[in-house]
Amino acid sequence: MRIRTSIWRGILVAFIAFCPAPNAERDVSFVQLETVLSSRDPSSERALLSVAGSEGLATRPWEVYHYLAVAYHKSGVDLMKNLLHDIFHALGAPDTAIGKWCRPCYPNTCANPTAPIRVLLDMYSPEVEARERISAPQGLRVAGSVRNPLDMVASAYCYHIRMQEPLNLMTLAPLLLLMDVKGGVAFLARRMLEVVEEMTAVFESPANDTRRVHYERMVGSSDGFDVELEKLLTFWFEGLHLTEEEWQLVRRAGRHQDLHRFPEVDDHEHTNSPDCMANARNATLAMPAGLLARYKACQQRLGYPVG
Repeated sequence: MRIRTSIWRGILVAFIAFCPAPNAERDVSFVQLETVLSSRDPSSERALLSVAGSEGLATRPWEVYHYLAVAYHKSGVDLMKNLLHDIFHALGAPDTAIGKWCRPCYPNTCANPTAPIRVLLDMYSPEVEARERISAPQGLRVAGSVRNPLDMVASAYCYHIRMQEPLNLMTLAPLLLLMDVKGGVAFLARRMLEVVEEMTAVFESPANDTRRVHYERMVGSSDGFDVELEKLLTFWFEGLHLTEEEWQLVRRAGRHQDLHRFPEVDDHEHTNSPDCMANARNATLAMPAGLLARYKACQQRLGYPVG
């Protein structure tokens, strides 16, 4: 027991001593992404598409558009990441065409930043949205999972209090062990506010090249999942001449992320206990008034019931 206590004490000391301020660890990821995007040559991509069209070559969806699946902490990260991978692999996309970028970039997490199919986690803001459009003159197809902001905080608390992802720099999970539920929820709410407000800014009135995926509908039932999946697939691929066989392939691949059909997909224990979620939701309403007001503003802008 003493050994375990000393280990956690060491982790806590390391977090307090070395963890940067909430914004600092993210700036590096933004600079890296901006460098990558600015290195793309839009004229060469237009030329390739022109040649393909003039020669009558069959093109794959990612040769027509750049595809982004975006999510924010506890808005459905694994859902969007796995949907993108499963669906595009079903269409034959090679691993080299699929990338991932997040903030911060933990070791071995960011890859293929110039890929035409990418996952962006905890960083898709209006600023990044504008940069992505400039770097993809042929067009974007962006899909992002959106969830009730206060439920995101409650879910984060119940997930991290179980010491899932103890080295997550946004949430600093080991520090939660030193707080009660109200203190821990308020702590996470402050840490997560920036990404919640970025999610709100992008998806309160999404652009024509952007699709809001409703998290609550996706996880509520298999019927709701199927409705949202069909809307997503139509948004991504309508008019791109997929065969009927390919449509069936992407539907089947997407449905594999329905936890009602395939509960074993949740291999990282992301599902929280109902009791913890109920307590954490109550605690969200007890956070400092100014902080709560900002979360309620996000709820209202996204069309959720306030409070």
